[in-house]
Amino acid sequence: MPGCYDWLGQIAGKSDTLARTITFNYDGNANLISITQTWNVNGSATTHTWATFGWSTQTVQTSFPGLMAVGAPNLSQVSLLSQVGLHDGSRYNFEYAPAGQVNRIRRHSSDNALRSYTAYDYQTGVDDCPRLSAAHVSADNWSGLNGVPSEVVTQYSNPGDGSHQLTAPDGTIYKEFYGAVGNVDLPRKAKPGRLAFGKSGPPPTGLRTTPQSALKLIHALPKSMFMMLPNREYDTSGSLLSITIL
Repeated sequence: MPGCYDWLGQIAGKSDTLARTITFNYDGNANLISITQTWNVNGSATTHTWATFGWSTQTVQTSFPGLMAVGAPNLSQVSLLSQVGLHDGSRYNFEYAPAGQVNRIRRHSSDNALRSYTAYDYQTGVDDCPRLSAAHVSADNWSGLNGVPSEVVTQYSNPGDGSHQLTAPDGTIYKEFYGAVGNVDLPRKAKPGRLAFGKSGPPPTGLRTTPQSALKLIHALPKSMFMMLPNREYDTSGSLLSITIL
């Protein structure tokens, strides 16, 4: 679909092969405020709104000792996306932490009822941009009764062993190690609970010890999805060695 752009380089419209055009509309501060399309209804041109966007102003606190912030300086006011409204009447609302990071997303249906939210916790007392430490997810009818949680929490941490760790809501721990250039790279011998592979990679020939649930999962995944699994270890040539599920 070809597109056209305004003088700021922002997309202004897109048209398909049937000459149907979607228009992107902006306010005086170059913030996107709506996506619209002209429909022909009973012979009359009618504007259909696919999405609307609301913005709010927030003072950001980006003062980190010994570091220079790239972008908005400390205590400056910035425009942040506060709402996305969809054509079915539902909407998403966004809230932000002092450093300008999203810390809560709420989804409301067209009847204004809160249907779900995702909340993010960030590190405190740090001298650099706060990193994500936890994500909380809740949905409509999650009551906290009869085994149904009121919310589920995914935790993120740096255990100090050279890895970054994700703890899933069910307590499963995933670790991923990084080499000097940022690639996943930690050649090790296979250990219990680890899927070990030879140079040929998946499917898992050379399987050693692993929980049966993990084995079933690996066999069910195509190679493209397999490579999206966390905690993959590679040798120095880039060949997959193993996946650990703790």
